[in-house]
Amino acid sequence: MPLAQERGPSGASAEAGPVLVLGGTGFLGRHVCAAFADAGREVLAVNRRPPRPGFPHRSLSLDVSTAPADLLVDVVRALRPGVVVNAAGGAWTTAESEMISGNIVVTERIVQAITLASHPVRLIQLGSVLEYGPVPYGESVGERTGARPQSAYGRTKLAATQAVLAAAATGRVNGLVLRLTSVAGPGLPPVSLLGRVAEQLLDASRQGREAVIELSPLRAQRDYVDFRDAADAVVAAADRRAATGRAIAVGSGAAVPVRALVNLLIQVSGIPTRIVESELARPARSRERAEVDWLQVDPGAAAETLGWRPRRSLEDSVRALWADVAVPRPQVTAGS
Repeated sequence: MPLAQERGPSGASAEAGPVLVLGGTGFLGRHVCAAFADAGREVLAVNRRPPRPGFPHRSLSLDVSTAPADLLVDVVRALRPGVVVNAAGGAWTTAESEMISGNIVVTERIVQAITLASHPVRLIQLGSVLEYGPVPYGESVGERTGARPQSAYGRTKLAATQAVLAAAATGRVNGLVLRLTSVAGPGLPPVSLLGRVAEQLLDASRQGREAVIELSPLRAQRDYVDFRDAADAVVAAADRRAATGRAIAVGSGAAVPVRALVNLLIQVSGIPTRIVESELARPARSRERAEVDWLQVDPGAAAETLGWRPRRSLEDSVRALWADVAVPRPQVTAGS
């Protein structure tokens, strides 16, 4: 493949290699691509399907979970990436079989391809703080917290983390895991709480009516970080090769009531809203995630090891989310 001979946007020689972002068109992956591009790195998004028109980065359509092992090795050898970021995976809203394929199988195959390619690559695995499982109220999670996930999502993400750490421990890969907390900001999908509320607010606004939003009881307190800050942490991890073989929790260090975030989004939107709370309103596929009512990250390791701290406030994140959702759509008129 000729990609390894090209130059990135900074003009740097491709000897440094591009950054391969698996799941680069996803709601987090696209922010990771943007952050590396802003840092002057050449970016190549690897996705199961071609990206939508207008995607600003080069891409490669490849289903890592089913592609022949030899092909994956050939891709790494041909592209000679300096960094591989695994932002792909089975979402917590999917069936367990999809979580196994997207989280465990993909990660194991990437580790194997990097090992067999015999080319120095920095592997950054994006994990989840849900790998820790439920923790006592008031406790912060971090590197010293035992991982005891109770949900299928947490278990499959933990298995992926263990695959990377085991390979790093034996010297097969130069990699680490970033266990990300809950994320907010532009591009948040409708399957998330704030994404779902934003879509319903927008629908009510377009119809010129009060928004009536049915939600499960808003009891949880969780640590949130902006998508763009999370992407900055990934870029920082790419430049800190000494942090090999560690699972570093990435979060703001403060748990906030999700009720306060929902109220903030409503306030930012300016749309009259009535909230109805009921257990019946909880989507079936989100019940596992709801088991974690308290979540707060100890940000010390990320600050010390990566030199990273979140820069954006939750109000910044919520305003950016609403601005992204409420972008005016082109009006289609008769005869146009």
